[in-house]
Amino acid sequence: MPNSRAEQISALRSDSSKLGSALYRLSNERHTAAKAAQDQIRPAFKNARVGLRQATLQALSGPDVRLVSIDLRGPNGGMVNGARLVIRVLRIEMNGTPEARIVADDGADLGALTQDSLTEWPRRSNDRKDLWTDLSWDMPSAPVTGRVILPLAGAMLMQHGTFRAMAQVAKQIVSGGSPEIERLRAIDGEVEGLLAVQEELARTALLIATAGFDLEELRTRHAAIHRMMKSHDWTYDYADRPSRQSGEHYDQMLQALAVIPEDEALALWQADALAPMGITPWPARAIENYRPRAAA
Repeated sequence: MPNSRAEQISALRSDSSKLGSALYRLSNERHTAAKAAQDQIRPAFKNARVGLRQATLQALSGPDVRLVSIDLRGPNGGMVNGARLVIRVLRIEMNGTPEARIVADDGADLGALTQDSLTEWPRRSNDRKDLWTDLSWDMPSAPVTGRVILPLAGAMLMQHGTFRAMAQVAKQIVSGGSPEIERLRAIDGEVEGLLAVQEELARTALLIATAGFDLEELRTRHAAIHRMMKSHDWTYDYADRPSRQSGEHYDQMLQALAVIPEDEALALWQADALAPMGITPWPARAIENYRPRAAA
């Protein structure tokens, strides 16, 4: 059983690394599932390549209109950055004005629906910052993980048979009847569970490393090291071509850590070293190699 703080944290990092491997596997599965979900939706656009932008503003502005916003990526793109399936039912509200506004099922006002919303590249201007622009999403020509707006109910279903076909797909998705979408939802649930465990491991590692220390006092006492760690690019060695400047900065940081007591260095490292995922490995051997030069 590990005894020292560094050994305990190393054991936690080993567990975190295994979770990272599982998350990588799920990332590949998610990519495949997202493509399958998009392939399910894509045929609905066969005769309406620009989707609801082919509808009239009048048909989209009715009080009976319901739309479904489907985002296979979520707000942050790749899975490591928080890619999650986001499905929202949208409705029209007039709010006592002649202008329609798009409101999500959670009550969020997403913006004004105007003729500009139906253009290919709608632009928000200084005098129209609240313009709803989501109809510019075009899943058929998008990459594998795309976003789309589908009709669910409203007058536009009478305008085009393709809109009715889209509505059938939307109803299937909203009701939970799409195996492709539900598979994606299940993967996202697994990801959330693993990330929660990984975050708990990181919290435990931080508690072990900082036990007995006043972290803010430690950061103040070693302010230069703290500044170096906060300003360091912790993703540099993940790059295809790591920058020389980042590498030199990393070496300078290790040299600075080598001249303070190991427990203090470990506490600062665990608190301020920002791994993209999981626990940043403690570079014990590299720091030890710097000690003779630091002492000299």
